[in-house]
Amino acid sequence: MVRISGFGSRGPYQDRPGYGTLAEAIGGFAHHTGDPHGPPVLPGFPVADTITGLMAAVGALASLFDREVRNRTGRSGAVVDINLLTSMAFMATPRLIEYQLSGIPPNRQGNRLYGGSPRNAAKCRDGKWVAYSAHSPAMIANVVKAVGLEGDPMFATMEEAILHGDALDSAIVTWISNLDRATVLGELLDLGVPVAPVNDAADILADENLVAREDLVDVYDVWTGRPLTIVASPIEVDGGRNPPKSTGFDIGEHNHEIYGDMLGVTDEELETLKGRGVI
Repeated sequence: MVRISGFGSRGPYQDRPGYGTLAEAIGGFAHHTGDPHGPPVLPGFPVADTITGLMAAVGALASLFDREVRNRTGRSGAVVDINLLTSMAFMATPRLIEYQLSGIPPNRQGNRLYGGSPRNAAKCRDGKWVAYSAHSPAMIANVVKAVGLEGDPMFATMEEAILHGDALDSAIVTWISNLDRATVLGELLDLGVPVAPVNDAADILADENLVAREDLVDVYDVWTGRPLTIVASPIEVDGGRNPPKSTGFDIGEHNHEIYGDMLGVTDEELETLKGRGVI
C-alpha cells in the first residue's frame, strides 16, 4: 500500500492541510528560486506533486523486490509512506551541504548555478527567449568566441570568466538581444555551446525532437469529447513503452476492477464501503 501525504504520518505537521505549494516553500525550493533581489518564486507547475509521485513509484517498486524483509516478517506486502515535504527537502540537499560548509545560508542566484558559470535566459530580437549554460572550459571559451570577446584577459580562462561572470553574462545577453532566436540557436549550437529555446506550451507541442520521437500522442478525452495531445511516458524499456490510454480518471472509476476482480470484494460489500465513505 502506498500512501502520500503533505507532511508525513508522524511529526508535528502531520495533521496540517498539505499542498505541493507548502512543501515547495518549507522544503527550500521557493527560497532558492528567483532573482537575488526579488521575492521567492514558486514553480509554474506542480513540482512537489510530480517528484513525490515518482518517489512513491520508486518506493513501491523497491518494496516488491525486498523479499528478505517480507520473508523475515512473514508479511505479503508493505506500507510505502511518502510525503511532499521530505521529497522537496531531499531535492534541496546540495544547498544544505553548502550552508554547513560555509556557515552562510545560500540565497537566490537568479539563473546562475554554483560557481557562477555562464547560465541564464535571454530575450532575442524577435521577442523569443533562449536558455544557455556553459560549465566547462571548452564551452566557456566557445561562448566567449561567439560574442566576440576572444583575447579579452577577463575571459581568458574558465576561472577568469567565472570571476567576471556578471560582465560576461551581460555581454552574452546583449549579443543575444541583437539576433533572432533561430540565429542565436544556430550560431551557439555550431560552436558546441549548450543552448535551447525557452518553450511555451505551443512550442512544446511543435518541438521537432518530441515529434520525431513520438513523445506527443493524441488521447481521447472523455470530459471534452475530443482528442488531446499529451506527453507519453518518458520510460522506455527495450525500445518500447506503454502508450497512454486516458487523460485521467475519475475518483473510484476502477473500484470494481481493483476491489472486485482483483481482490474479490463483492458488489454488496462495495456498496457498503461506498455508503460508509470508505471508497
